[in-house]
Amino acid sequence: MSDEWADEVRTEKRKGGIPKWLLWTCGTGCALIVLLITVVLVGGYVISKNWSDPEKVIPRIQKYLPCETWPEDYEPGGGEIFGYGFYSIDWPGGEMVLQPMGDRNALNVNLSPSQSSNFAEREREAGEIEIQGRTTRTLTFKSVGVPLRQMRVDISGARGPCSFLILSAPEGEDLPTDQLEAFLEPFDVWHDED
Repeated sequence: MSDEWADEVRTEKRKGGIPKWLLWTCGTGCALIVLLITVVLVGGYVISKNWSDPEKVIPRIQKYLPCETWPEDYEPGGGEIFGYGFYSIDWPGGEMVLQPMGDRNALNVNLSPSQSSNFAEREREAGEIEIQGRTTRTLTFKSVGVPLRQMRVDISGARGPCSFLILSAPEGEDLPTDQLEAFLEPFDVWHDED
């Protein structure tokens, strides 16, 4: 009987093929990635709902463009995240873009022909336009790589929140400044300032 035992080949127990620390590390990493993707998707859904719901967007726009009742044929969209963003307003004359600015200094930089925070703009030219009986600043420019001529129009007033409208037209065409007065008709642009 002892001879039989001697003839048997002794084999050690084999461990599993993948170390436990590797399974824990990869499993935790995958779980974190799935969690992160879920948070991003849910956050994106919530933001898109807030940016497309007129009941939520209109009061935010009215901070910059006050009016007693919102015009029925003006469809708002957009919003702000961390103080940056834009609003688009589709109206019978096309689309108007409103861009809030964090402070007066940022507004001045965006309306200055010499100080640019955006190197993709060329042919920057300062000007003025009359809106609802007041003269306000403008800046026309062309964007590199985009066949558009654009104009920023300061609608901040002396005490109002800092913001400007953006007018756009294909290069070679006039900017729709004649439509600007019609677009702004329902709004008290200057916030009842004297």
